Parts: sequence; structure tokens; C-alpha cells
Amino acid sequence: MASRPRCVLALDQGTSATKALAVSSQGEVIARASAPLDVRHGSDGSAEIGALEVWGSLQRASNQVRATCDVDIVAVALANQGESVLAWDDADASPLSPVVVWSDQRSAGECETRRHGATEMARRSGLRLDPYFSAPKMRWLRDRVPQGVVTTLDAWLIHRLTGTTATDVATASRSLLTNLHTREYDEWLLDIWGWTDEVLAEIRPTGARVGECREFSAPLHSVMLDQPAALLAHGCVEQSQAKLTLGTGAFLLVNSGSTPRGSTAGLTESVAWADGDDVAYCLDGQVFSVGSALEWLARVGIGPSTRDVVVGDDAGTVVCVPAFAGLASPWWRRDATGHFAGLTLSTTGAQMSRAVVEGIGAQVARVIECVENDLGAPMTSLRVDGGLTRSPSVLRAVADVLQRPLEVADDADATARGVAAKAWYSLGEAERNDRRHLVEVTTVVEPEWSAERAAEFLGRWNDVVESR
Repeated sequence: MASRPRCVLALDQGTSATKALAVSSQGEVIARASAPLDVRHGSDGSAEIGALEVWGSLQRASNQVRATCDVDIVAVALANQGESVLAWDDADASPLSPVVVWSDQRSAGECETRRHGATEMARRSGLRLDPYFSAPKMRWLRDRVPQGVVTTLDAWLIHRLTGTTATDVATASRSLLTNLHTREYDEWLLDIWGWTDEVLAEIRPTGARVGECREFSAPLHSVMLDQPAALLAHGCVEQSQAKLTLGTGAFLLVNSGSTPRGSTAGLTESVAWADGDDVAYCLDGQVFSVGSALEWLARVGIGPSTRDVVVGDDAGTVVCVPAFAGLASPWWRRDATGHFAGLTLSTTGAQMSRAVVEGIGAQVARVIECVENDLGAPMTSLRVDGGLTRSPSVLRAVADVLQRPLEVADDADATARGVAAKAWYSLGEAERNDRRHLVEVTTVVEPEWSAERAAEFLGRWNDVVESR
């Protein structure tokens, strides 16, 4: 009787869904499943998911994979959404709060009261003082839920899977509690956030064996932050290689080398992965509203369904700053709101949709400019993934504004593929950067705008954003 294929069960616990893949040591995806999640947004800036909904989605996706293929699961690998947090009872792992999602803005006041320490925080952590990161949300939540422990979401999932309270070094580096240079908790940062007496998740290397997953009778072997996992799946293992994910938000990550360099251009810097001698840092910039901005267009009846986004070819006089959840790098203005300029009585919904996408492209272009200023050299490549890669019109608009080709990998599972690859590398059963574990470029989208037209548009867009 033939032996069953040996697989890593890769779990990608994201904002809008949990995905599960069974991936062989040759990089073959034998089975995949996805369980959706619903983020609840409030007028107070809240963004929440029920904690048991998250756990249930992880169980449903993994159980579906196991039901559809007969494989030997040799390890479980987990990718997580990073800066989301919750309170939970460390006696029985029951949740004491919803998951406060990375985009939640209610901890802005916690940042303002610590504004005096922003420069030192950036020097130590590589991050900007913003509710996007974990510590402000953890502090805000602790003041409202005094019981139990407050951690990032991955630490709770790891505890439920293995009984161990741990986090990976990349997720820890996004917390505003960790020193970027030592990759350990920083006493000064812990003190300024009032976190010195709290339970801290143990920081583990990205490829470490964390513990035994009782539910799967296999070890949890490799935990990664979602965006660096996708960076690894794209093969961006050399300095200046970058990837752009177009999903709920847009996330540009560029491999910045094996030592931190610091950003002078308003970007953040964190650990991409660190596992023995295999260490990589990354510079990154974020656009908070991308897919969510297009969903807003559909919800208010301006644009089409985002399942198959089609936008107009010409925005006319309309310019949009799609800051529906604030502006991230390099502005770091949570008070910013979405804004249209140049509207006339003849403006159409298609033109407004196109203006939103061009505004997304303009924000990404600004981030790329900052990245290249920090690196002192141009990015060597730009790989693109995410759900919106299925929209040719969105890709075309972004390429037009960026004035550079987009190397598109039409693979919605880059994050899960990346963490599975890390597990196989750590198990010693695959070579680093084995092409079979990488997502493939399926198309290259070239810009159609002239350089003059792109420069003229970016000038108008910058005038609008700077006037806000």
C-alpha cells in the first residue's frame, strides 16, 4: 500500500478569512480551504472580530483540508495578522474580549498621552507611535478588561493549539514593546506602556518548534507574521527586493538586509524573519484602505461589487485621497478622512471609482519613494499579490500611477505558502529559496500612461493631500 504524502498544514489566520493548505515538501498544494470572517466596524473607530469566530474559522478550514485529502501532517505552521489583540483567561484560554483588529483606532488617546516619547520609541522599536501597532491597543484594552492576560492574537491561538504562550520574533517586533536591535522586549518600552507587570508571550524564532498541537497530533513548527511570510513566498530574500499586497489594505514590504538601518522617511522597520543565521529585516509602508475603500464604493452605490472590480478608464477632474481609515506612512495621520476633489455635476460613479484606485496608487507611489530614499537605491523588483490582483483594471490603474511594471502572482495563498516553506526549511527537508515553494509570476502589467501624465497626476494628488 502506498504511503500517504507527508505535508505541512499551513494556517493563514487573516483579517477577512482563515485559510488552510496542505503543502508537500516539494511545494505542491494538495488541498486548500478557507473560512470567512466578518470584521465589525463602528463609528467610534472600532474594528472587531469575535474571538471564538476566529478560532472557529481556523478549525473549519483545517478540518475541511483534512477531510478532503489523506495525508500525513508532519507539522503545523501558522501565519497571523500581526497587530490584532485580545484579552483572555490564561486558566482555560477562554476569550474575555473580542479581537481588536489592527485597523482599530480607539487607542489613539493612548498614543497622544505618550507623544513625548515618540522619537525614542522609533529609535528603539523601528515603529511609529500609532494605534496600528499592538501596544496602544493592548494598553487600551487592559484598562477596560482588568482580568486575564492581554496579548496579540497569535499568542492566544498558539496557546489554544499547544498550551504554550508564545509569539514569533516578527510579530513581537510590531508591538512597540520590542527592541529592533536586540529582538527582545525592551524595558524602557515596557515601562512607557505600563506593561512591566504583565504576562509577556515568549519570543520565539520564526522557524522554531513551539509545541505539540494536540488537535493535529503534530508539532507547531514555524510561526510568521503574514506579510513577511508572503515576502518569503515571493523569493524576496535579497536586499531591495519587494512585494506589494493589494487586499483589505495595501502593504509594501522591502527586504532591507540582515541588520536594521532605520527610516528617515516616515516608514516603519521590523523583523521579517529571524531563525539562527537566517535573519532579514524589512522596511514597510501601509495604505489602510484599499479593498475596504472599494467595498465602501459598492456599499453606497457608487461602484461595482468588489468580487470583480471594474473601474473607469478616466477619472476626469476627480482626485481622491482614500484615507477612509486615516493616512499611514509617511504621514501618520489617523485624523485624516476620505476626500474627493474636482467633483462636478457631470462626474460619474465610474470616474469616482477610478479616482479611488488612482488615489491608492498615489499612496503606494509615495511609499515607494520613501523606501528608495531610505535604501539609497531603487527597488530591484516589485512583486504583487492579494485578492485585487484578480482585477485587471485595478492593476492597470496602479501600474499607470507607479510608472513601473507589476510582476503579478495570481496566487491568493502566498502567505500560507510562505509559512509552509519556512516550516519545511526549518525541518531540513527543503532548501532555502527552493523555487518549488515560491509563488510564480503569472503576468506582468506594464503602465500605459506616459511619464508626463503620471507626474502631472501625482502633482495634483499631492496638492490635495497636503491641503487636508
